[in-house]
Amino acid sequence: MYGSLKTLVVSRDQGLLRQIEDALSGTLGRNLRTRLVVNGHTDPLHGVDFPCDVLVLHLGATWQEELESLVRMKPDARPGLIVVGDASSTQAMRLSMQAGARDFLPLPLVAEDLIDALARTALDQKGALDERRTRVTTVINSKGGAGATLIAANIAHMMSAVSDRAVALIDMDIQFGTLPLYLDLYPQRGLSQVLAQISDLDSVALDTFFVKHGSGVHVLGHTGDNSLHVEEVPASAIDRLLEIISERHEEIVIDLPRRIDAASVAAIERSDRVVLVVQQSLTTLRDASRLLSILRKDLAVARDRICVVVNRYDKGAAVTLKDIEKALSTSDLVQVPNDFRVVSDCINTGAPLYDYARSAPVTRSLLALQNRLIGKGEAASDKISLGGRLAGMLKMRASDGQ
Repeated sequence: MYGSLKTLVVSRDQGLLRQIEDALSGTLGRNLRTRLVVNGHTDPLHGVDFPCDVLVLHLGATWQEELESLVRMKPDARPGLIVVGDASSTQAMRLSMQAGARDFLPLPLVAEDLIDALARTALDQKGALDERRTRVTTVINSKGGAGATLIAANIAHMMSAVSDRAVALIDMDIQFGTLPLYLDLYPQRGLSQVLAQISDLDSVALDTFFVKHGSGVHVLGHTGDNSLHVEEVPASAIDRLLEIISERHEEIVIDLPRRIDAASVAAIERSDRVVLVVQQSLTTLRDASRLLSILRKDLAVARDRICVVVNRYDKGAAVTLKDIEKALSTSDLVQVPNDFRVVSDCINTGAPLYDYARSAPVTRSLLALQNRLIGKGEAASDKISLGGRLAGMLKMRASDGQ
């Protein structure tokens, strides 16, 4: 897990350096460097030409100056920091926190504790990279008219207006797509023109094909007179399109037509989440079951990447949530309540639900879905942070002193 981390160990104790090298060299190999400090420099990174992901710093006699030099660095310029030192020194622990330390390991050092700390650091860095990486959400109907376009347009709008993300919204239904109308937009150029010259475009040129909604969402739709046939869209063109869009956007939302072809498969394979929109009818469940089977078995989309949304949910409908759970072999359903008048007014006026009826149940349910898709409201980690351990230690000492 931590073998790819470029790790630098700095100490004034040669024996400790050898102990750490013996513990980690088998896994880290060339990614491990050690540095014995014998001069008067108190900056642990002084003269280091090894770009490290993690700095393991053993606090020596000049520990305060060493940590203060790291505190002065910009947070985004610091490597991940693991400190090895005297755990009885609350001042050292406090300063380590200010320097951005991810862990504080007491002496004498236990090799397994260091390995665990590196593994946690690797997970933290992966999480940070995942957070920065562009996230792709694909929304698809299980049956025509189930409401995927409404959901795609509104969660994209909320990602921008509520969650302050840089969002691109793509209508991939080249023949009959109407997504821009849901935001009262009328493109002069769109996806067909982009795909026709995708090999010559970069992110700057691609920007001229988007229409921008007042919320900040960039929409790539259609002009209404498209002549490009679906079979003319190769998977490589979709791959390239998403690659370019990712350079300037944090979130990409795709309204995908209910069709499994090379273009849609390319979009699904790049997606972090696939939102499957169903309704409470037997015909919809039959088609949803077939589509889920294709996603899971043929396209190898993991279950935790698929989010099933029951649109226009009616508690009194003949097809119940239990029926849907049984038919689709899932117990994780998102409910979007039926509110025909509000939704119809929004579609007809091109107004997003969050702007038109912010407190309506249908709006609140889509806001909750948006939060789920971007990772808001997830359970906090149960691991104890350095700050938590420091607070616990201080509390324990206060109790001992009473």
